[in-house]
Amino acid sequence: MTEQTQRIRKFICQNIDLSSAKLTNLVVEKFSISRQAVNVHLQNLLKEKVIQAKKKGKFITYSLKPIIVEKSVLPLQMNYFEFQGYRTLS
Repeated sequence: MTEQTQRIRKFICQNIDLSSAKLTNLVVEKFSISRQAVNVHLQNLLKEKVIQAKKKGKFITYSLKPIIVEKSVLPLQMNYFEFQGYRTLS
């Protein structure tokens, strides 16, 4: 991956909260590349699961893909002594 490609990808990720049209226009202006080239970068980021896309009608919204989604359940076993400890900390 070239240095230019890395800069473009980093810029896309930093500005991913913009609408796809605004993001594309911003990248085109900043890096002097075509809209098709921006689309290639977006598609590569999608394939590599760095970003995700949601399509609503003809509009696409991009966002960073979470690295780790973890759910855990912690049992609550509060007894009298734990309760007293919490009350004294307050």
